[in-house]
Amino acid sequence: MACSDTGVGADTAVPNLDPNRATNPLPKIGGKRSGSHFREMVQGLPGCVESVEGWTVLPFARWLLNSAFVSFVAIWGPVFSSAVVGFGFGRIRFPGRNALFLLVLSTMILPFPSVIVPLFPLFKELGWIDV
Repeated sequence: MACSDTGVGADTAVPNLDPNRATNPLPKIGGKRSGSHFREMVQGLPGCVESVEGWTVLPFARWLLNSAFVSFVAIWGPVFSSAVVGFGFGRIRFPGRNALFLLVLSTMILPFPSVIVPLFPLFKELGWIDV
């Protein structure tokens, strides 16, 4: 497949990164095109400098770990607790089991908007709004 004068192939939007072409967007560092100096390499590409600064200046790695932790707990917490509660209701016989099971079922059939409305005043009282 032949490349056009712009360095872009006929069937792709990926630039030709041949180091001998004059249209190569990667700058020469130390006389050769290098990938070891990432900041200098992406200096001329729009949007890339902000990405580098996001990883180096801001604590983006910490934010990523916090999001991963919250996602892990939000997924596996209910899975584990549901398995334990299901095992308890299915295998263990105790007094009031049917009444407790009815209470669990009744909380599960409540629509979420009816639960969220009373949560707002609670969160406001705790100071969890706009933090």
